Amino acid sequence: MYVITNVPKDILDQLDKEIHKKSLERFNHNLAGNLKQEYSIPEAKPILMPFMNACVQEHSKQFSYFKNAVETLSSQKELKFLSLWVNFQQKHEFNPVHKHSGLFSFVIWHKMPYTFEEEAKRFPHMKKDECQAGCFNFIYTDPLGKVETEAIRADKSFEGKIAFFPAKLAHCVYPFYTSDEYRITVSGNLVFDV
Repeated sequence: MYVITNVPKDILDQLDKEIHKKSLERFNHNLAGNLKQEYSIPEAKPILMPFMNACVQEHSKQFSYFKNAVETLSSQKELKFLSLWVNFQQKHEFNPVHKHSGLFSFVIWHKMPYTFEEEAKRFPHMKKDECQAGCFNFIYTDPLGKVETEAIRADKSFEGKIAFFPAKLAHCVYPFYTSDEYRITVSGNLVFDV
């Protein structure tokens, strides 16, 4: 379904420069997020593309249902970005359940200003494993038709990691409550050029 791995430090350093430029163009009108600050970062495409090719190969290695299609497409066509953006998520903001366009999508957790333990303490009436504050969730239907969710407790320990997944895999991001700093993520959608 998805692959989580580390983004090389040199790529993270270059991304950091791109996402903190003063002249970024707003991208909110293209996204589902209930966030005030979402920006297009097209200049970061060449920084990420070699790593994206490696992510496609790793995903198709781990999930055989993509392998034949990816091998055929990558031998004939070039991987390209449909879109690339950065989210500056504030406390209480969220991304509702949504899907992306393209073939593959990803999220890079660039800066995570909270820990899951801090978030869970805000809800002492809940069992710790039931708390969703600050979580990134995938939503899918199992083979018997039951809707399932898989929570990724992306917190400070996830800084510098990427989740790489099929673009049509539904997902959401729950709000966090314990920090006044931004949760910064970089996301994008990929296709093979037609």
